[in-house]
Amino acid sequence: GLVATGAALAAGELLAGLIAGIPSPILSVGRLVVDLQPPGAKEVVVSIFGTADKLALEVAVLLVALAIGAGLGVLVRARAGIAYAVLGGFAVLGVIAGLRDPDAQPTLAALAGFAELAVGATALDRLIRLASSPSPDAGAGAIAPDWSRRTLLLRGGAVAFASVAAGAIGRTLLV
Repeated sequence: GLVATGAALAAGELLAGLIAGIPSPILSVGRLVVDLQPPGAKEVVVSIFGTADKLALEVAVLLVALAIGAGLGVLVRARAGIAYAVLGGFAVLGVIAGLRDPDAQPTLAALAGFAELAVGATALDRLIRLASSPSPDAGAGAIAPDWSRRTLLLRGGAVAFASVAAGAIGRTLLV
């Protein structure tokens, strides 16, 4: 779940960096949080983080999203429909937050949200299927490595690495 959510966010950041008119999901949600915070909260945050307050907010948005995503990985095994609905809710929240940006193109923002959902749902589905598949040697009775677990870790790690790279490229292009 954590890796799938990270992949979805990275796709959004990459699209935002590559195509003008697509808002960054992390920046958009961060701006929404700032606009919805109670009076005086900004001063407290600035007093704690100083000039790094925007970075701290973006990291907080990312960490909260990834933490909820980690919960999706657990939830999807018991209640897949709810897990995918939460993932869809993330995409909708990102699109709504992004539409508040005056430079956002509504059609592009919606398409990017759909792409983020598609990437996240596909990654979640594939990794959960891989985690749920029995080991090829499970019935053999022999002591053998659990290739399904290793494959899951390798593929999950590859998706995570690609997500970090894509997000970093997108973020670099946004600057």
